[in-house]
Amino acid sequence: MCHTAKISCVASNFLQEEIRLAQQAGEPMKTSFTPSTLAEEITPLRLRIKENLSPADIGEKYFQGRMDGYYACEHVHLVRAVIE
Repeated sequence: MCHTAKISCVASNFLQEEIRLAQQAGEPMKTSFTPSTLAEEITPLRLRIKENLSPADIGEKYFQGRMDGYYACEHVHLVRAVIE
């Protein structure tokens, strides 16, 4: 059942569990943004994207060559922004 705001019912069980754990810890997990329009959306907040990594980019940058079975989550997009 999809009861978390802005999460589609096709979201993975993993993502649903991550959201639940974050909320349980008192952290609001913001989910549902469109990576291609994020820069435009944060500009009015005086923020500028410094780094914008897709799941494939995260895998290449942080997980390539690992032998322990860890890999980038398909639902995670990493953005680093700076204050303008």
